Amino acid sequence: MKAWHILMICALVAAAVLVPQPASGAYSYEGTVVTIGDSNTRPNNLQPDDMWPGILSGKFGTDVINKGIPAQPTGDMLERFDEDVIDNSAAMVVIMGGTNDIGREYNAQNVNVTGIEHNLREMYDEALDNGMVVIACTILPNDTFMPWQQAMVREVNEWIKAQASGRIIIADVNAAVRDPSSPDNFDPAYVIGDGVHLSKTGHQVVANTVYAVAPTHLEENNIQKLPDWVPGADDVVSVLAPGGNFLPLLFGGIGFALIGFLAVEVVRNNRRKQ
Repeated sequence: MKAWHILMICALVAAAVLVPQPASGAYSYEGTVVTIGDSNTRPNNLQPDDMWPGILSGKFGTDVINKGIPAQPTGDMLERFDEDVIDNSAAMVVIMGGTNDIGREYNAQNVNVTGIEHNLREMYDEALDNGMVVIACTILPNDTFMPWQQAMVREVNEWIKAQASGRIIIADVNAAVRDPSSPDNFDPAYVIGDGVHLSKTGHQVVANTVYAVAPTHLEENNIQKLPDWVPGADDVVSVLAPGGNFLPLLFGGIGFALIGFLAVEVVRNNRRKQ
């Protein structure tokens, strides 16, 4: 075998070892992510890194701007949506609201379920009109709610889940933190003593739930995804989309071509020696 054959083999081995391969589910975010909500988005008793938006920031590898304000109903969130979300040029917004609309009233007649749904839909539509991806979170359980309030949570959550379409992705955080034996209430591990606010572990679970449904490749104001996106499908897009890591594919193709050429040369040399 000639020296250049040996050099070629060494080069191919080095390329196979050194060229990074795309990780399954790797996240590539080039735009800002904003979360908007109430005290279960930005509580007063935790450090920012322990809140679910802060945990998401580490998972996504990009800035996640936390625009939660305690005690706010969806109407107040809608009023500040332009300033807090649109003006931040977000590529994706995570919306969690509705608890305070239901919790601040003392009888069913004063709660406008249609109004909650209207406010949420207005936020979804504003985000879509500005090229964003929307992750719509279901309303969390609440251990202090009366049965009629719990029924309203279930009603609005069914409506939220029905909004899934295109760039509206549902994160069923309610299902993730509720007690399987009492579905209208929190799992005790995920709520603090007031029965209303997420514990540290609860924030981790919410972050994991949002992360599990989030698209894997975001560019500013542009999601790169398959038409019917499901978790894992973007593994292909994250490699092939603009800005994706296509180098492994390129080097892999070149490597296979060189291996084929080398094999042919070896066969030819052996025949000449016979």
